Amino acid sequence: MLLLNRSDIEKCYSLKDCIAAVADAFKYFSAGKVDVPLRTQILKQNGKDTFLCMPVFVKSMMRHV
Repeated sequence: MLLLNRSDIEKCYSLKDCIAAVADAFKYFSAGKVDVPLRTQILKQNGKDTFLCMPVFVKSMMRHV
């Protein structure tokens, strides 16, 4: 697994990019064009920290190579 810190992310993904992606996500979701399985939650042994995996699939965004 590749873990990125804030600086790594800011080098390739701006706040403007993020806002545009979230807007697109809401449009696809509102149009019923996404499959959203249940969120997976993994609790660390300390009982305080949580890793959340929230996948989604948008068929119309698949690129054929």
